[in-house]
Amino acid sequence: AKELTSIDIHPTITDNYCGWTVPQGREKGFWINMNKWIKSDFKYAFKKEPSKKILTAPNFGLKVSRK
Repeated sequence: AKELTSIDIHPTITDNYCGWTVPQGREKGFWINMNKWIKSDFKYAFKKEPSKKILTAPNFGLKVSRK
């Protein structure tokens, strides 16, 4: 591969956490909203809103500011 390292960022709020995924069989990846997926599956399976405890949250943050 030409690029050995890359940095990707995605603006997010607590209930809108997106993770980068590269599905098997694809060369390029894309952002997927993990919490939207969890909420949809939970509502379908259990017919109620999920607890905030099971929603995905970023394990670190990055703030970029211009001075």
